[in-house]
Amino acid sequence: MSKKDRDSLNDARLGEKIPDDQIQEILLSILKEFDAYCNRHGLTYYVSAGTLLGAVRHHGFIPWDDDVDVIMPKPSYYRLEEIARKDPYLDDGHRYRVLLHSDETNVLPFIKIEDTHTIAYEYIFHDYQKIAKGLWLDVFCLSYVEDDPSLALKNYKKNLLYSRFTQLLSWGSKIRKPYRYFYPLMVVGRIIANAIGLGNEYWIEKQLDIQRNSPDTGKLRANLVYALGFSERYPDEDFSQALRVPFEDGEVSIPVGYEDILERKYGQWKKLPPEDQRMGHHGYDAFWRVRPGEN
Repeated sequence: MSKKDRDSLNDARLGEKIPDDQIQEILLSILKEFDAYCNRHGLTYYVSAGTLLGAVRHHGFIPWDDDVDVIMPKPSYYRLEEIARKDPYLDDGHRYRVLLHSDETNVLPFIKIEDTHTIAYEYIFHDYQKIAKGLWLDVFCLSYVEDDPSLALKNYKKNLLYSRFTQLLSWGSKIRKPYRYFYPLMVVGRIIANAIGLGNEYWIEKQLDIQRNSPDTGKLRANLVYALGFSERYPDEDFSQALRVPFEDGEVSIPVGYEDILERKYGQWKKLPPEDQRMGHHGYDAFWRVRPGEN
C-alpha cells in the first residue's frame, strides 16, 4: 500500500495512527492482561519465539520487536478455547478479546488476543481491510509429537503442505519475493478453490486435525500448526516447569528449558544480530479506535 493510500485510511476512516514507538506499550498491556487471566483460570503458558528471547536477553521486548508470542500446553490451550466460547473477553471492560480460529477476522490456525481499542491492517493479506483486528498477541498450542521420527516427519510435511495452501489462499499482492510474481495465478487459484470448497478454511481445518489428533504423551513437543522447521521439536523436560522472570515492569512465564529452546531455534542467541537485521517483521499500520482516556 502506498503512503498516499495509508494517509487516506488515516484521515478518512480511522483517525490517529499509533506511532511505532507506542506499539510495544500496547502489546505489553495485552500480555499483562493475558498473564493475569491465565493466573485466574489456572492456565499454563510460556512466552515463546522472539518474546522468549527478549525476556531472557533483554528482560523485556527485543528493542526492535513488534509482536508477542506465547505458547500453551494442549490442555490449557483447549481450556482457553472452551472458556472463550462462553465469554471471549479477558477483562470486565471488554477491551481484550480472544479471537478463535473460527472468528471472521482470524484467518490463521491459532488463537489471537486482540486489543479492541486499536485496529491494525496487515498488508500481506489480500482482504486486509475485511480482516483488520486490534493489535494482538499470538497464542500457539504446544503438542506432543510422535516418538517415531518417520511418522513425525510425515505429519510435519503434511502440515507444511496445508500451510502453503492457506498462505496462497489468503496472501495478497504485498507478499515477499518470489511469491509476489505469482500473485495473478494465486487470485485465479483462490477463486477456483473457494468455488469447490477447498478455500482457506478447509486447509486450516486440516492443520488443526493434526494438532487435535496429536499424542497425549511423548518425549518431544512442538507447535504443530506453525513450525518453521522440523528441528523445532523440543524435549518434554524443557517444559516440565514454568519460571517467572522479569519482563519490562512486570513478570512473565518461561519454560525451565529456555536455554535449550533458544539454542535450538536461534543458535547463538546471546549475540545481537547485525544492525541491518534489527527490525520488526510484521507489515502493518495500527490506529486508535478508542484513544486512551476516552470511553
